[in-house]
Amino acid sequence: MYKILFLNPPFYTEETYGKFSRVGSTMPFLGLCYLAAILKRHQFDVKIVDTILLHLTMEDVLKEIQAYSPDVVGITVSTLSSIRANILAQKIKKSFPNITLIAGGPHISECTRAFFIQSSFDVGVIGEGEWTILELARALRDKEPLGTVNGLLYKDQGEVVSTKPRAMEKDLDQFPFPVRELLPPLKNYRPSALYYKRTPVTQMMTSRGCPAQCIFCDTPFGKTVRYHSPEYVIDEMILLKERFGIKEVLINDDTFVVNKQRIYEICRLMRKKNLGLTWSCNVRVNMVDYDILKEMKASGCWLIMPGVESGSQEILNLLRKGITLEQVVQVHGWAHKLGLLTKPSFIIGNPGDTLKSIDQTIRFAKSLRSYYPSFTLFTPFPGTPAYDMASTYGTVSQDSSRFALSTEEPSFVPFGLTEALLKKKQKEGFQSLYFDFSMAWRHLRTINSMEDISKITKAAGMLLMGYK
Repeated sequence: MYKILFLNPPFYTEETYGKFSRVGSTMPFLGLCYLAAILKRHQFDVKIVDTILLHLTMEDVLKEIQAYSPDVVGITVSTLSSIRANILAQKIKKSFPNITLIAGGPHISECTRAFFIQSSFDVGVIGEGEWTILELARALRDKEPLGTVNGLLYKDQGEVVSTKPRAMEKDLDQFPFPVRELLPPLKNYRPSALYYKRTPVTQMMTSRGCPAQCIFCDTPFGKTVRYHSPEYVIDEMILLKERFGIKEVLINDDTFVVNKQRIYEICRLMRKKNLGLTWSCNVRVNMVDYDILKEMKASGCWLIMPGVESGSQEILNLLRKGITLEQVVQVHGWAHKLGLLTKPSFIIGNPGDTLKSIDQTIRFAKSLRSYYPSFTLFTPFPGTPAYDMASTYGTVSQDSSRFALSTEEPSFVPFGLTEALLKKKQKEGFQSLYFDFSMAWRHLRTINSMEDISKITKAAGMLLMGYK
């Protein structure tokens, strides 16, 4: 049987989250699980190796490959992991020259040819990968021309060939559930500390795409939102609960609340099936109202995560957020009334930011009385409008290691500001909100278990050490 191995490049949580690595997220790479699922449905032998959770070195990965002896190795590549992924590809090609190396993931889709030309990969999968990986696997197995497979980059006698773009699947229910059984036990994974209520916890996707026009967003699924049906979503939740013992779900859609009627139906089915799951999701403040939040709360939602980004309306307009500060305040008011916790995200050092607008953002964040506010530094990821326009508003770093979730070192500095000032203001944002009696009181009121105490203590300790 034709054998395919999927893996993520060896990477340490310290490289992703920096000084907050102990409370950082280690969650399954669902993209690999979706690809593996479509291949298993069509009788391919598939294995997934989560090198990050297993703390594997590159030498460990080579041993895994030798033991499994696959025909193909597929590696997911992000901007942050691109250098590491290419080094791993070089080592694999040197040790196993007959293995076909496939690259996929957001960096391949956004940077495509520039990365691919200088890499050791044989094939690149561009965009949504399920149907592409299936047709590619069949072509490789049957030794057919790759030019007939849409959505590829591949090397042919030293030349890089691009095939026709792959159209995205309109009916997501055509895809099988991601094969999480190929991963280590789900109980070994954790989202970021405080961002979950019960364990075991895992994430799932109920839609792909986001209609918003934010300049910094690097979603690979485009601006047209496609959905799993409510029935599909509930069936996957039942599977997670019954097969894997999951008690909580993080809905990882770019924006879960785009289609209100669908949300009402999902919530209705969750109650009808008496799932008893707690869950959280990303929201846009211009797409929710009191009634939909009330329905979500009644079906187990305990945390909503709105992207706010700035306390300056001028900056929000420049970012093309499509929201107002009044909407942010209104949604937080509704959440407080309903007993929903909030995790608003803010960005320090946006294009156009000044010392005044950054101070506005920190003051605004404090006024919301939220529970888990975050302050990241602006990152113009390749492939986004922000990347193309960043040099008009400031200086962009060429060091890919700065494109991390923790963004401890700025990858972009607006004109008139400095790296030191951005780091100082990020620290000030965390300190002014988290080292505050009212914040401590809000968290103390949420404690319902020893696990709550453990999470809060760990997160507080990391904040103290990171921003003392």
